[in-house]
Amino acid sequence: MLSYKSLYGIAKFNQLKDYYAILNISKTNDQPTIKKAYYALAKKFHPDVNQGKEDKFKEVNEAYEVLSDDNIKKEYDAARAPQSQNSQTYQQQQYNDSRKYQSTSQQRQSQNYTQNQYTRNQFEEAIRRAQEHLNQQQQYRQYERMRAQQEYEERIRQEEMYARAKDQQYKEFAHRYYNENKRKTFYSKEEKEAYDSFVRQREFEESIKEKIQDFKQKGYQVMDGFQNISKNLGDIKGNLGSIWNTIKGKNR
Repeated sequence: MLSYKSLYGIAKFNQLKDYYAILNISKTNDQPTIKKAYYALAKKFHPDVNQGKEDKFKEVNEAYEVLSDDNIKKEYDAARAPQSQNSQTYQQQQYNDSRKYQSTSQQRQSQNYTQNQYTRNQFEEAIRRAQEHLNQQQQYRQYERMRAQQEYEERIRQEEMYARAKDQQYKEFAHRYYNENKRKTFYSKEEKEAYDSFVRQREFEESIKEKIQDFKQKGYQVMDGFQNISKNLGDIKGNLGSIWNTIKGKNR
């Protein structure tokens, strides 16, 4: 009956490895020779003596654990016997196929990563161009708004100066043609015509004032429109940034 150690060793050994070659011995060597070869190699490749050879030291220990137990050694020799060559070749083929599949899978992953990186770079470039275009549009809108505001303020200033001048003329004319009781009698035909002309001019100027007020109101509406456009451009820019941050979060 196999011991617990023997069963563990059978489950542990790899029949594709040549443990005899690892210990530099042959199949005909006895246990003292195997033990002597193991001690020599273990001393040579011990990590305290030879750093960087830990894998070789583990391989020597694995070979000794298999060959030092007669039961495990028999199972190992049977597994590597000539009648097992077909099984060994099949296992080697499976190992090669798995390595080939792993290499192909890694290559495919590398290609997918490269393609995804290229697509990500293209999308980043498109986002950058869109943001740059929005910035240019926003700067242009801001420039147009400032220019329109300056023209509007200049026109209002001129209209107000004209209105003040005309109002001064009205006051002077009223002082000349009106007395305290706002008389409606005239001493001559020319004076009556002058009064009628003054009244018509006054009515005309009052209508001009109303038009100026209406123009001011429309100017304020235009300025509000420019501010709404600038705000919408800012919202679009913020939405593009949010979309891009969401896409980057999904690709991680």
